[in-house]
Amino acid sequence: MVSRFVTRTLAVTAVAAAVAAPLLASAGVASAQPGNGPLIHTTCSYDQLYAAIRTEAPRAATALDERPAAQQKLRDFAAMPVEQRQQELSRLLAENPQWQAKIDEKWATPEGQEKVQRMARVAETCHDY
Repeated sequence: MVSRFVTRTLAVTAVAAAVAAPLLASAGVASAQPGNGPLIHTTCSYDQLYAAIRTEAPRAATALDERPAAQQKLRDFAAMPVEQRQQELSRLLAENPQWQAKIDEKWATPEGQEKVQRMARVAETCHDY
């Protein structure tokens, strides 16, 4: 179940702003505007993000390994400029308002906050890889 949430978060982020998880519209604050999170602003490559996810969120890495489509979305995400990531995320959330509600619900839990912190560490450490 944890892997599914992390993978879904990463996929939404990857599609919307193209990891991790996501993953992730804004780290730590559920009510923040979409597109302000550290993964949105990262300049890390796919390989760097994936290596950081492997270290900081191994269950998310395993889930990514099982989903080639999510891997491709993360690749696409890493290749987009930040502004495009923000626009895509805003567009997807506008088209799917239930996603924001679900993200807010998940982030309101201690487990959700732990996942948010893990994804923030991915963004903070990906340049080390």
